[in-house]
Formats: sequence, structure tokens, C-alpha cells
Amino acid sequence: MSKIAWTALIASAACVALVLLRRRRRANGRHSVTVIDSASVLDAALTRWSCTHRVLGLDVEWVAGSRPAALLQLSCGDETVVVQLSKLAPPEALLRLLADPRTSKVGVGVAQDLRRLETWANTGVDACSSRRLSCGGGVDLIPIAVRCGCAGRSLASLSEELLGERMHKGAVRRSNWEADTLSV
Repeated sequence: MSKIAWTALIASAACVALVLLRRRRRANGRHSVTVIDSASVLDAALTRWSCTHRVLGLDVEWVAGSRPAALLQLSCGDETVVVQLSKLAPPEALLRLLADPRTSKVGVGVAQDLRRLETWANTGVDACSSRRLSCGGGVDLIPIAVRCGCAGRSLASLSEELLGERMHKGAVRRSNWEADTLSV
């Protein structure tokens, strides 16, 4: 499949996903969230997902400044895992997932998030090492949402427009994402 055909397919799938998400959210309010600070628990979740899902929602948080990623949120189906990266050495299963261009990592500002993940994973890794992470498969929702006729230009505005849900980020943006215990 050519790169143009693949991009068109992903864009079409994302448009359909946005519409289905709107409908599903209204019909089914169930969604599980698991906080993970262990490589073995993360490996189990990623193994389960790799068999069935090729599109994952992705978001990264970090402590203010130029520090690497501290927290990774991955969503698929009705499940979200919140990975406390600041507590883990980069697990191989996660590195494989992030590098795999066949698995779409969908988000808002996803290119910046993937760069933060590369910085986190490659800290202390030799520049010539085959273990260096180069993320693949990032898909930014904003250009796709615009092509689908959405007015939103941020995650908060897309959430309100498509799901009818307001996101109140406020102080959450300045949270300590490296804290041992995360608060709601």
C-alpha cells in the first residue's frame, strides 16, 4: 500500500472513530483506568492489546521545564493505562510498540509527545546503539478533525464539540507528574 493510500486510510478511520466515539460515549459511560508503575504489568497490558488493536490513544505529561516524559497515557477500547515512566526503565514491549509504524498512536500534539518519549527512552543510550528509540505511527487528531468539519483546535475543544464534555484542566497542567501517588 502506498504512503498516500495509507495516510488516507488512517484519516478516514480517524474520522469514523471520532463519530463512533461520540455515539459510544453517550451510550456507554464505562471505562477502566489503571495506573502502572511496573514493567511486568505494563507488558501484560501491551501484550493483550497487540493482538487486537492497531490504533491507540496517546498522551504524555511531563514536569515543567525541559525534562523528559514522566507519565504516558495509552488508551484502547474501554481501557486506559497511565504509565508512571519516571519509575521505570524503558521496557522492551513499550519500546517495540512505540517504534512500530503499523500501530497508530493518535493524539493532539502527538509529534511533541513522541519526541518526549524518545528523549525519555534514549537517555543514556549511545547514539549509534540499535536500542535507540525512534517512534513511528503518530497521527495528530487536529488536522483530521478539521478535515471532518470540526471547529476544535485543541483536545479540550474537541472533547466539548464531539463528546459534549468540558475538560477542566486548570491546575492539572502544573501537576507533579513524577509524584509517587497521583491524585485525581
